[in-house]
Amino acid sequence: MEKLDSIIYFGNSLTSWLIALAFIVGSVIVARIVYAVFSKVVKKYTASTVNDLDDKIADQIEEPISLAFVLLGFWLAYSHLVFEESGETIGMIFQIAFVLDLTWVVSRVLDSIIESLLLRSAALSKSTMINQIGPILRKTVRSVVWILGVITAMNNAGFDVGALLAGVGIGGLAMAMAAKDFVANIFGGIAVFVDKPFQVGDRIVVNGIDGTVQE
Repeated sequence: MEKLDSIIYFGNSLTSWLIALAFIVGSVIVARIVYAVFSKVVKKYTASTVNDLDDKIADQIEEPISLAFVLLGFWLAYSHLVFEESGETIGMIFQIAFVLDLTWVVSRVLDSIIESLLLRSAALSKSTMINQIGPILRKTVRSVVWILGVITAMNNAGFDVGALLAGVGIGGLAMAMAAKDFVANIFGGIAVFVDKPFQVGDRIVVNGIDGTVQE
């Protein structure tokens, strides 16, 4: 052991590098075990319940939770080593990665809940409005969650989010001016949704193209 401690690579002993590698390998093994538990145990249990919401949530969160264990292993490995120059940068990267992984979990859980509620509402209602608004609502919620997650991650990493948002606002205004057709299409889509000249499931012809409206 003393011989290994005397061998130095990038400011850390060979023993420290081996321990860090053990953390990484161990986290990957634990992540695979967690994934297997979700696939063979948790999903089997949720499949036996009457409610299908737990099935959707279990299916959606197994990947981000497994990734969280891998990130934890890399974090423990990094914490065991000493880096003088790039230490702060690596720490910021880990903070961003953990927040984004948590955002991934929240986004998938909310999407599963909304999908389950919409399916129940559609089964109880004869209106096609739910089928039309469902995809829009799910995409909107996912977008909002990810935007908040990215902002939170950057704020925790030490970025000046206020100045960045101001710059994005100015840049967004310039892009909107340059993409007038795209903005017009957005408002055109809203008009179609409100006026209902056609609905999901209808077969229509637009500019010689024949197809069925999906969403």
